[in-house]
Amino acid sequence: MHEDEFQINLIIKKRGMITMDIANTEKVSNTLERIEKELDMLGLWKIQRPNISKFDSETPFCMDSMNFHEWLQFVLIERFREMIKDNQQLPTGCKIFPYAAELYRNQLGQYKGLLQALYDFDKLFNDN
Repeated sequence: MHEDEFQINLIIKKRGMITMDIANTEKVSNTLERIEKELDMLGLWKIQRPNISKFDSETPFCMDSMNFHEWLQFVLIERFREMIKDNQQLPTGCKIFPYAAELYRNQLGQYKGLLQALYDFDKLFNDN
């Protein structure tokens, strides 16, 4: 790595963003695909987008305006796919699994696959 590239990567890390190589980007894409498949198997994957006003929330996971599975589909998955497609830096640190585990704590058997995919997704960003 050239000194300039090293400096740029340090600046990006300080701003809460990470650069990912092709292998890691592929892992993120594959994990997003797993999340989508789990939502679909649970009957939670929707064709119709929520009303635009539901996206105006300032609460984590838009929990005051949409269901968590809607947030996963229409916010998390869409935004990450767009960032990957546009070769944008991805955020550092994801903490989606703890919220999902709490939300589905009484239905762990039913949501096991989704929870595992979300855990794996978080791990991609928190192991750096």
